[in-house]
Amino acid sequence: MKIYFDNCCYNRLFDDRSNIKNYLERESILIIMQKVYDGEIEVTGSDILDIEISQIAGLEKRNNVEGIYRALISDTVAINKRIEARADILLTTDMRFLRNC
Repeated sequence: MKIYFDNCCYNRLFDDRSNIKNYLERESILIIMQKVYDGEIEVTGSDILDIEISQIAGLEKRNNVEGIYRALISDTVAINKRIEARADILLTTDMRFLRNC
C-alpha cells in the first residue's frame, strides 16, 4: 500500500500534545509511520511537499520535519493530472482541507 502524508501530518508530530485532538492525531500518525519503518506501507513524496516543508518558519522544526520526510519516502512524484487521477490515500490533519472535501 502506498500513502501520501499531507504536510500537516509531518508537522503534527511537533504540535502541542496537551490538546487531546493533536495528541490522538500524533499517535495515529506515529503508528502509521511505524508501519512504514516495518515495510508494511510505502510513503510517496512530492514536489509540493518539498516546497511546503521549505516554507516552515522555524529552522529547527523545518529540519526535523524534513529529516522525517526524507527517512520515510520511498519515491517522489511530480504532480500532474495523471498523478492526481490515480492517487491512492492522502492522510491529513488539516480540518479546513477536510471540510472543503
